[in-house]
Amino acid sequence: MTLWRYVARRLILLVPVMLGLTLIAFTITHVFTDPVSSYVSLRTTPQQLQQIRQAYGLDNPLPIQYYYYLVHLIAGDWGVSRSQAGQPVLAVIANLFPATAELAVASILIQVAVGIPLGTVSAVRKDKGVDHVTRFFALSGVSMPVFWLGFLMQLLFSYQFRLWGLPSLPTTGRVDQLVLQAHPLQTITGLYLVDSLVTLNFPVFLSALSSVILPALTLAFTGIGLVTRITRSSMHHPDSHHCRNNRGVHTGRRASGGDGLCLARHRKVGGSCDCER
Repeated sequence: MTLWRYVARRLILLVPVMLGLTLIAFTITHVFTDPVSSYVSLRTTPQQLQQIRQAYGLDNPLPIQYYYYLVHLIAGDWGVSRSQAGQPVLAVIANLFPATAELAVASILIQVAVGIPLGTVSAVRKDKGVDHVTRFFALSGVSMPVFWLGFLMQLLFSYQFRLWGLPSLPTTGRVDQLVLQAHPLQTITGLYLVDSLVTLNFPVFLSALSSVILPALTLAFTGIGLVTRITRSSMHHPDSHHCRNNRGVHTGRRASGGDGLCLARHRKVGGSCDCER
């Protein structure tokens, strides 16, 4: 019951937080600037601007404008995108969301697959050479700006690799358009990697995989540093240290064939001495 109360309290507190965020956004876009200015072009007439003001309630006082702002926000009417040929903003977001989700999932998988082993090795070899290297790598991941890292990775894996005659990685797009034309993809989820794998379209799958590697690695670099530091710190927790050094764990090490399996079991159960059993 305590958990449900905690969740309910957080959900209730979310309402004023969201209202506060909408009020800040409304103030920036409606008080300090004119929202209609984003629709102005060389061909826009005063009559068209007036129609836009009436459609979105921008010819009313600010409190009434805020009311209409919330109504349109809840209804999903977020205006149109000038960069996407006047398409509704919500439709543009929905169209591009699969690419964002695909990149985010790939980045998280890389963070977990690389960060946990690095943190484990760093914890087991504490204050050794490999620990210092791992900690330097983790600190670099947390400290380096992502945009600068992305530029360096593009320079190395795309430009320099191509000059050296090595296989290079693409820097734009989700898939090679020539490959997509030669092997049309049946859209199921909008995720190129998933759709191509489900439909056994391996040329498109390989092309989409090569396109996601570079941005996924760039985004994962910071997360790898965080996961490594968290894993290392958790394994140096006093309870973890006691668990690893008690007699039952030493028995488990001998029975399981070394430190690796014992530590993996210890991490899996979140701090309990699983090797002891």
